[in-house]
Amino acid sequence: MKSNAKKTWKPSYATPSRKRLNTIVRATIATSTMGGMMLMAAPAMAAPAAPTPGTISLKGAHVGSSAATFASQDDDCLNAAGKDGWHFVVTKGENITDTASFIAGFSSGGFRVTKLQMTNGQVKGLYVETEQGVQLLSASVAASDKTAVLNLSHTCPATEIVDDTEDDTEDDTEDDTEDDAEDDTEDEDDTED
Repeated sequence: MKSNAKKTWKPSYATPSRKRLNTIVRATIATSTMGGMMLMAAPAMAAPAAPTPGTISLKGAHVGSSAATFASQDDDCLNAAGKDGWHFVVTKGENITDTASFIAGFSSGGFRVTKLQMTNGQVKGLYVETEQGVQLLSASVAASDKTAVLNLSHTCPATEIVDDTEDDTEDDTEDDTEDDAEDDTEDEDDTED
């Protein structure tokens, strides 16, 4: 018996046939498998090289700095009251491998290391004391990565002004005045005889 109902037309893509469904499923599985293989291949790429130790130099912008005028200042350098303090650190999370290799040049005088900055048993920085009013000309140190930079973290300017030239002048003047007074007394004694 035939039905009198009208058939509606449906395009072939609206309801895929069993054969078409199988093709779609196979393509999806193949694509997923290939993607998974590519993800697994990614970790096999070359790992970054380990840092190469070497000597690093002071950041160029810090050359010519003085403790009194440097932008960042603190009071933790353990410098004497009449001396300037300097805190040097290594960038990039690296560490100083040989503290004895630290070399710094200042406009006059030398320097003295006052303490080391330690983190997890590694030297990350060092504190230095110098004469008051000197300029930083250069610095370098051996570090765990030669691409790191030696930074001047902050300074600790002298808290007491020391000026030896004024003290010497005053002492000399007082001594000269006393000597002159004694000479005048001796001259008076000579005239009375």
